[in-house]
Amino acid sequence: MFVERDVEEERARVTVKDSAGSLTSVTVTVPMDDSWFDDAYERLELVRKTWPSAEA
Repeated sequence: MFVERDVEEERARVTVKDSAGSLTSVTVTVPMDDSWFDDAYERLELVRKTWPSAEA
């Protein structure tokens, strides 16, 4: 997951790439409020618990 911040516009461009599996990626632009990163990392943790990596 890559996050590129646009400080002037108070938003971020977030890109998630699946280089190992489907070779696809998705990029979305999201508004940046104070709780965005906390929420994003909580959701990422849920995904990792639901679909553990074969490397883990």
